[in-house]
Amino acid sequence: MDQTSELIKVYAKYIFNPFNFVYFQYPWGQKGTAMHEADGPDYWQRSVLLKYEEELLARLDGTKTGAIRIAVRSGHGIGKGALSSWLIDHFITTRTNPQIVVTANTKPQLETKTWRELAKWTGVSKNSYWFKHTATAHYYVLDPAMEFTWRANAIPWNKDRSEAFAGTHDRSVFLLMDEASAIDKVIWEVSEGAMTTEQCVHFALGNPTLATGAFNDCFESDCGELFAFEGPTDIDGMLTGDPKCVKIKDGPGRWICFEVDSRFAKMSNKDEVRGQISRYGIDSDFCRVRVRGKPPRGSTLILISPYLYEESSQRDVTERDFYSEPKIMGVDPSEGGTDVACIARRQGLATFPFKTFSTRPERLAEVVIREIEDWQPDAVFVDETGAGNTVMYILNQRGYSGILYGVRGGNRSYEPQNYYNLRTEEYCLLKDWMEKGGGLPKDLELKEELCIHECALNLKDQYQLQDKREVKKNLGRSPNKADALALTFAGPVNTTERMRGKVSSYKTDYDELSYGQ
Repeated sequence: MDQTSELIKVYAKYIFNPFNFVYFQYPWGQKGTAMHEADGPDYWQRSVLLKYEEELLARLDGTKTGAIRIAVRSGHGIGKGALSSWLIDHFITTRTNPQIVVTANTKPQLETKTWRELAKWTGVSKNSYWFKHTATAHYYVLDPAMEFTWRANAIPWNKDRSEAFAGTHDRSVFLLMDEASAIDKVIWEVSEGAMTTEQCVHFALGNPTLATGAFNDCFESDCGELFAFEGPTDIDGMLTGDPKCVKIKDGPGRWICFEVDSRFAKMSNKDEVRGQISRYGIDSDFCRVRVRGKPPRGSTLILISPYLYEESSQRDVTERDFYSEPKIMGVDPSEGGTDVACIARRQGLATFPFKTFSTRPERLAEVVIREIEDWQPDAVFVDETGAGNTVMYILNQRGYSGILYGVRGGNRSYEPQNYYNLRTEEYCLLKDWMEKGGGLPKDLELKEELCIHECALNLKDQYQLQDKREVKKNLGRSPNKADALALTFAGPVNTTERMRGKVSSYKTDYDELSYGQ
């Protein structure tokens, strides 16, 4: 019997047994492999796999009917990506012609984390040669006729093109939502059309960044069971002994839910978790979401929602909306490596095309000078940390000190009773500006950078923006476009004599002298 036939016989035993499938499928503890020090799934992962197995068997013997729905909300870095990969691998390996759809809160999350993790685990699996993994698909290759029927598809969600998540006629349907808190409710509603047979499975995982929405409903109004984990801990709440899974809630809903604290997970970075607790406080919204796996006390942890960005990017801002306002330029120099420098320009409710450069600070200073001479701004705010010091020095030496302002985001805000630091204040003012009619370009990178920032009240009741190091880690790059735009809110800029002269000469239908006063 050849290798494939032998594997098929073994996998037939694991159709309703994902727990043992995971132990069989990967080289746990095997010398000479990348997993030689790994001894198997974490306790919380084992608990989810066993509960999933219990639900599969209940459909097999008829004690339960309908689709299986399991949700996991957790702190950061606990191994949700690994669990997601095992679940997809189990479903696509033990079913014939399954329909699998995988989506996430953002395209970068889907491509660089969720989908990349699947490629990693497939690469060490026993049947890796069965499948081909591409940027958007994972499909069976042993029979070319099944390439389009035996596959998993990575599909970024779009509420205006939600048909990709609608019902199909396949018996075996698997839907996985990663970072599900930020996925629009429209997608959740449409996807219900696919959950119509006994072999349909819906998994939703993520940090609970919203206290509202469909993902939150899984744990509240539509919760059937909620499990959490207990065990001995140290003074910081880090697990020190064997944990146990306990049911903390029963309800009438359809979802089986798990809540996982990062302090209880083997693979979480304990030093990073301790640092977050030290910076924000364990009872802060940051730690509620990023450590404890609980939703924020406010409605959301995301400062600028994708919906607010979409509204701003669709606005048609005319010259009448900004002609009397000062011109403000924000310059965010590169921090080195793959980061790029960015120049943002804003006037009143209008923004103009962003300009990015990958160059050394001396050359960037010359570029900024050219932009100043071309656009004639009333103020130029430069992030003067790192490479920005060199840019500031050259601009001052060249005679631009009258309009030049160095900015350090960690400095004291103008309203310290409300904002933890200046960077937080900049971003909060940017959000206010968007809500009051500010227009932005259609720019996917800008959207990703704006909508990834989290902000919450700290223990001093100040708004505190997420640490930039965490943003860079989650985004995979520095948010230079968003930072350059935020810099245009780094301080008040008065309308200059030049702009007031333009007001008096501009002919309109209304009293232009009172406009914007």
